[in-house]
Amino acid sequence: MASILEQLLLKTVPQHRVKGRVVRFGQEEPDIQLATGTMPERILAYLKRNQCPATAKEIVQGIASNNSRVTRILQTLIKEQKIKCIKIEGCVTEYELI
Repeated sequence: MASILEQLLLKTVPQHRVKGRVVRFGQEEPDIQLATGTMPERILAYLKRNQCPATAKEIVQGIASNNSRVTRILQTLIKEQKIKCIKIEGCVTEYELI
């Protein structure tokens, strides 16, 4: 029969199964405007702070979201004429504030 101390020391640590926000220690904290608010607000704030065109991948990394969601919102913002899409043949599509 194992002692209580042995059970505590050798016991495996259960992993969390619920997906949620990732907290990273030892790194710079993201700007609060890029981490909170609606998705369109976050994208527009990122483009405003970036002050130059950005690709969808750069926006995804900048606001810590997923690619499909950002792409969908970018298309909505283009239809609302809040941003414009810069497409050059053979290059990556970029997005810029109007």
